[in-house]
Amino acid sequence: MSKLTSIILAALLLAPVAFLHAAEVANLRCEYLKDPLGIDVPKPRLSWEIVISDQRGVRETVYQVLVASTPELLAKDKGDLWDSGKVEVAAIAFLSPRKDKPNNINIWFEEMKVPPFSEEQLRQWASDISLLSAEWQVRQDPNRNAEDPEAGKFKWDGKFVANPALVGTWTTVAVVPAMEAFDPAKPVGVNQAPFKEITFKDGGKTDDALRLWTGDILLDLGSRIYAPLQALKMAGKGDHLFIEAGGFSDKNPVGWKSPLVVLKRKAN
Repeated sequence: MSKLTSIILAALLLAPVAFLHAAEVANLRCEYLKDPLGIDVPKPRLSWEIVISDQRGVRETVYQVLVASTPELLAKDKGDLWDSGKVEVAAIAFLSPRKDKPNNINIWFEEMKVPPFSEEQLRQWASDISLLSAEWQVRQDPNRNAEDPEAGKFKWDGKFVANPALVGTWTTVAVVPAMEAFDPAKPVGVNQAPFKEITFKDGGKTDDALRLWTGDILLDLGSRIYAPLQALKMAGKGDHLFIEAGGFSDKNPVGWKSPLVVLKRKAN
């Protein structure tokens, strides 16, 4: 995907008429950024806040996102680059006030209507970007000398490396801090797992279009709204497959390591 540059984004929230005087939209962001000039994400994450002055029980039921090349077009409610149309939704954060701003609530949406991208476009984009990785995470130490911010990131060459042992469907059975901590005889919760099941297909595909794989690396291209773009290491041991859960961030404490998702092959 080519970079989206000089695009003005507006989220038009359609609230119940009875509450229009009491709520307004603020803090519009794309990929957590305000007024970004370029976004290298095929499925950009959008967020906004609904500011409520004097009403309780306000719930967002419909939203519409317009992307236009000029402010004048947006003023006329015209999206010449993209118009999501009116999308019926359920508010994820229903009357969940922010502690720092009691009259504000945050609204996030997991599924956004975005233009479709071909498999070829997605692969090309994936090979053009750098993904966070365990090697990058190790370098996130404020006490270290300044380094190249790209150092340690994973850069895919666009080539698929076959790994026949991976092909098939795997079911998550545990999440552990390290491989040696896993005991098949002891049940472990899987609530923190980023996926409950994953299917590896030939040619580097999975059952999620935003997850590709090559060799022993799983490329997560933003399959979840809070997940960074990341390269996750995979390793097999006995009947189980271990995959880094991810969550790489410069906000993690020094020495932080990704938990491991433990999976077992699903019987046919």
